[in-house]
Amino acid sequence: MGAEAGCAGTFKVTSNEAWKVTSPEPWLKINARSSRLNDSVTVTAAANTLKGGRSTVVTLTTKSRKVTVIVNQASSKPALELPGVELNIGSEANSAVSFDIKSNTAWDLVVVNENVQSTGFGPRGGGNWLTISDEVGINNKTISLSASANPGVQKRSAKITVSSAGLSPKTITVTQSEGAPTLNIMSGSLSIDAEEGSSASFRVMSNTIWNLKCSVPWLSANPVTGGNFSQVTITAKENSGSTERTGNVIVTVDGLPPRVIEVTQKGGNK
Repeated sequence: MGAEAGCAGTFKVTSNEAWKVTSPEPWLKINARSSRLNDSVTVTAAANTLKGGRSTVVTLTTKSRKVTVIVNQASSKPALELPGVELNIGSEANSAVSFDIKSNTAWDLVVVNENVQSTGFGPRGGGNWLTISDEVGINNKTISLSASANPGVQKRSAKITVSSAGLSPKTITVTQSEGAPTLNIMSGSLSIDAEEGSSASFRVMSNTIWNLKCSVPWLSANPVTGGNFSQVTITAKENSGSTERTGNVIVTVDGLPPRVIEVTQKGGNK
């Protein structure tokens, strides 16, 4: 809430019981002291003439439960400082970093996730991957940040905006490191008939670009590169011999050992 007299805020109450609402501070007036079931509560503040922000707790009580609402009021001479404009955080789940807000007033934080620079392959890792310890506060405070694992191989970022009444918003960009590459092959071996054009398929899952090659000239693959979830078809030339023959399909991703699939072609009946 702002520092001026008459600044107000409203919140809704949903209840299946009668309830009462109280505040210990005389500078905060409440429009309703009690109600039954669902209702709205408006709180109105007197002017804050202190050098710093101030805070109080509004308590709602029923026969079976107690709920509190924190009300912060800004300073009449607000100040707000952040330590910098950029932070880095690790790619692993629960990676953490923190920063200090230096302020003498009430403030609130908003997190906005930005799009990653994507190659077109692999998950973008969007959504609310960055959590913050406090969305609202007053005066000085250390804010702790925690990240979920980055599922992609590109960095991703989020902007944290700290706002306070009477001041321009301040922003910190949080950048998360690239995630580790992944490569999953849904088969370790394939069997193909002897006839010309015989084929078999397998599936590839990766969060980045993969490439494929065949170790023998009588095998071909389609596609030979891809990302995300792909189905690869291996096609063989005719095996005119009476015995089976083998070749390998090799799938590679930067930063990982190659995965090898053994392909066995049956012998002909000649």
